[in-house]
Amino acid sequence: MKAFPSILNMTEIQAKHRMLSTILGLFGLLCIFGCEAEEPREALKPPADRSSPQLETKKPRQSRRLTLGSPAPALHVDHWITTGPSPLPTELKFEPGTVYVVEFWATTCGPCVQTIPHLAELQKRYIEQGLQVIGVTSEPLALVTPFLKREIGQSESKKTAIGEVAKAYHLAADPDGSIDLDYMLAAGILEIPMAFVVGKQGLIEWIGPPLELDDVVKAVLEDRWERTSPQQ
Repeated sequence: MKAFPSILNMTEIQAKHRMLSTILGLFGLLCIFGCEAEEPREALKPPADRSSPQLETKKPRQSRRLTLGSPAPALHVDHWITTGPSPLPTELKFEPGTVYVVEFWATTCGPCVQTIPHLAELQKRYIEQGLQVIGVTSEPLALVTPFLKREIGQSESKKTAIGEVAKAYHLAADPDGSIDLDYMLAAGILEIPMAFVVGKQGLIEWIGPPLELDDVVKAVLEDRWERTSPQQ
């Protein structure tokens, strides 16, 4: 009878040991699943603040208002299609003493096609005076290149490819629209064709239809032009 209590004590000890082992096992499982559950939280972190100086953010370009007397913005040309009298740089800053015509056109614009021979003739007429005529389209080269193969002329016997006619002056493709932004949109103009005359001081002297350029260009080249609006 004296051995019974010791057996009972041993049974209690074993039961407690099993209970402790069970608790420890459950605790271990909780740790394992808890650690695994924490890992996806890294992916749920909010994106880094874009205003942080470690990250570069591209801000949209903003152009100043353009009017008569405004300094003419430099031209950032993506592609020169024709080189005119002489090649021009892709980053064109207007040289003092030189007169420029910057004309905006598009392949889908009928009146624009009609102005091409006129601009070519204007460039040839004043080439000795250093005039630089530049035609700018915001269309991609893939669209402009086949267009230049089209023929224009008053009769079948006198038809010439548009590209051949336009070789007399500078044609530029500006698919990113930077020049259009700095000139057309800055001046609040939507119609094409449209021409800007840049005078010898690098200022906008005249804005209007290309077919009305003749007298303006002649007067600006001869230093007889009087701007109707004050310098901005």
